[in-house]
Amino acid sequence: MFNRMSILRFDSYTLNPVLREFRRGGELIPLPAKVFDLLLFLAANPRQPLLKSEILSAVWPDTFVEESNLNQNIFLLRKALAPDGDHLIVTLPRKGYQFTAEVSELAAEVAVEVATADTLALVDPESGTTTSRLIYEEETERILLRRSPGLVLLSGAGVLLAIAVGWLGWLRWEDHVGGPPVQVILADLDGGTGDPVLDRSLVEAMRYDLTQSPFVTVLPAAIVRQTLPQMMHKADDPLTATLARDLCERTGSQAFLHGSVAKVGNHFLLNEEANNCVDGSTMAIAKEEAATREELPGSVDRLAATVRRGLGESRRTIARFGSPLFPVNTGSIEALEAYSQAHLLSQRGKIPEAIGLLKRAVELDPNFAAAYLDLANFHANLGDQANERANILKAYDLRDTAAAPTRLYIVAHYHAAITGDLFQSLRNYQEWIAVYPRSAQAWVGLLEMNRLLGRHAEAIDAARHAIAINPRYLTVYYGLALEQMHAGDLTGARATCELAISRGLDGDLIRMDLLRIAWLQHDPALLSQQASWAAAHAADSSHVLLNEAQLALAENRLADARRSLDQMADSLQQQGLATLAATYRQTMARMYLEMGEAEEGRRLLQIAPLDPEEPDEIVALAETGDTSAATAILRDELSKHSQSTLWNNVYGPEIRAVVALADHRPKDAIAALEASRAFERTTLDIGLLRAKAYMDAGQPAEAEREYAGVLSHREVDPFSDALPLAQIGLARALNQQSKGTGQYKPEASR
Repeated sequence: MFNRMSILRFDSYTLNPVLREFRRGGELIPLPAKVFDLLLFLAANPRQPLLKSEILSAVWPDTFVEESNLNQNIFLLRKALAPDGDHLIVTLPRKGYQFTAEVSELAAEVAVEVATADTLALVDPESGTTTSRLIYEEETERILLRRSPGLVLLSGAGVLLAIAVGWLGWLRWEDHVGGPPVQVILADLDGGTGDPVLDRSLVEAMRYDLTQSPFVTVLPAAIVRQTLPQMMHKADDPLTATLARDLCERTGSQAFLHGSVAKVGNHFLLNEEANNCVDGSTMAIAKEEAATREELPGSVDRLAATVRRGLGESRRTIARFGSPLFPVNTGSIEALEAYSQAHLLSQRGKIPEAIGLLKRAVELDPNFAAAYLDLANFHANLGDQANERANILKAYDLRDTAAAPTRLYIVAHYHAAITGDLFQSLRNYQEWIAVYPRSAQAWVGLLEMNRLLGRHAEAIDAARHAIAINPRYLTVYYGLALEQMHAGDLTGARATCELAISRGLDGDLIRMDLLRIAWLQHDPALLSQQASWAAAHAADSSHVLLNEAQLALAENRLADARRSLDQMADSLQQQGLATLAATYRQTMARMYLEMGEAEEGRRLLQIAPLDPEEPDEIVALAETGDTSAATAILRDELSKHSQSTLWNNVYGPEIRAVVALADHRPKDAIAALEASRAFERTTLDIGLLRAKAYMDAGQPAEAEREYAGVLSHREVDPFSDALPLAQIGLARALNQQSKGTGQYKPEASR
């Protein structure tokens, strides 16, 4: 066993446990704390098979953590060791890991010496040799004293040890935390500047600063709005200190923050106090001044830093994760006001109005990265991919000016929306979690990437982490139930939805999940309950109505399908979401065309200009017979999305297959769909297209297998037209095989 003070060496790397430094040659490689601990344990046990349980016990002593934590840290460690990571850390399937390098160590004494930046060596002016000397200064004279080698070594070691102890003490002081991480409630300001918009802006500035902390978590404003009605308050009621304390206890938070601002002439006095939720005791107090309005954001930055330290965060993380709200010389208090008002409107569901204010914010401050990120998100909510992409590109260009969590979010969003590289986005979210393991938003991003990649177990794990951090995150319950359905756990999915409703998190998305579960479980009572809920919440049930339209169309109830689709569009238009309504209706065109309703399919496709970013619309275009236009659009899209996981593995192969089938080239369709093998459980369309291609190619046995595969995975999309079409196709494939002669004629299926 290596000495815990020794420097470990392997290949071109050195690992210093005293300074907690890891270097490749002379280059410092920064590692998160647990990743460093993991590497230290592996390197201290080289060439030994290590069970996962051993590693967890060593790296996370006296703490229960899930195996996924180890997997994530192994991933980050391999990335830090790239390109050597995969051969230095070998996975032992279903057992653990093995560190393969040959590791050597420096003696503990040498390790301590290397850990210091000072030297005691002096050049002897008489001999020109280097010796160790100590200089004593007295009041009357200065004496140069030569020591014997043994005494010099002893004295030098003592000094070095003292320096090392001092260095470690300083590091300990820098890294000291005053307890476990905390979740806080951020109350409104008492008093005020005389400008309510400015007052709210200062609260938002404080929220922005606090969210940088990996130690302090702020309960999201959206969760506050969801919870207040359950406490017999309106969602928009002012969040006073008293109400914040009640909310703090209800949400299981640890502290509530309340502040005040007073204006004296043009001068501002700001105060912020953090109190314990249980007994109201003071945990932190901060005071700042600002001579002008323009200095207020900087004053809030300093307030937040003081509060974070008072809550127990280490000085080191405050310094590392304490970017100012605005970069130097670009700040605009007016931009901050527009930004905070946009957030208020978005929480009330007024997304178009919020977008208008965010546009104003970036006009006032063209370097406002966080505002561009929110613009991208809000446009995505409206189904406006063009503006989503334009704004995330601007945010990405400005990412280095943003606070750490915002920067991490921007990079992950950029790869999801711009490059389309879902694996890279997945890694970005994992890196975000490595720094901010208590960020529910980061776990939600991980959930979404795993969902798109068809990794149901990993998506479920991410969703459970997000709920454990923030039990009042409605969309996570929706995502968890959906992934449980995809994994075949209908009982668990239903329990998740019921848990959300019991926690007051009822809504359109949860009801959409329940509608799917009711259909899969053949539960007419549950199905009726969702229809009744949608009727009672007509203005807020667009997703349920869309699913009802899909179900009706799959069952060939055309009048019901059109009625539900029109109601869905009306619901969205009343919310100011006309673009999203048009997008949903256009994507339904594909389903109508595949069900043989060509006239209605063409009508829906022409509601608005075709969006080349929506693959269902390109498929529908090909199914109308315009294969040349569909091929040209696909060529353009693939050139723009050369790194896109879905365009290369799902959308592109699907469109190529549809075009090939329309042009009577079934073997080309089969070949095109080979790229989609790993993703065929994310959509039923891949299996259906492959089955059609086999039938058209005169291979009914292969078609039977594909049709049966579609029908055995109804949970992927229970209202998909692929299911009734697969039933018809399966009957035809079996009939063709029973005849034993002749070729299947594709036109007979139309």
